[in-house]
Amino acid sequence: MTERHQTSTFLRNALIALAGIIVLGYALYEMHRLITGPSIVVKFPQNGATIATSTISVSGVAKNISDITLDGRPISIEENGDFSETIVLSPGYNVIDIAAEDRFGSTEEKRIEITYRP
Repeated sequence: MTERHQTSTFLRNALIALAGIIVLGYALYEMHRLITGPSIVVKFPQNGATIATSTISVSGVAKNISDITLDGRPISIEENGDFSETIVLSPGYNVIDIAAEDRFGSTEEKRIEITYRP
């Protein structure tokens, strides 16, 4: 083989290997999202908290989701995953349910139990 032919073969093989690495990397990235599923972190209120006001803002961060609900109602999230929704509490014991689903159908639910004492 000539040196030129060897260089050409090396470059072709290197480009094929690079393309394979890129495809594999993307596949691993998508698999990671599939494996980890949706994630919800509630910043406020904390579970078990006692609240003195009748309205509160439920806030947190959701990752890898396509839909999110607060007590069964769809809520919107920011592009970075932040969400905040104001709710009205009943006197006494209150339960706040947050549910999220990703595009693969995996779900995550958080239940926050708080007490409203006026």
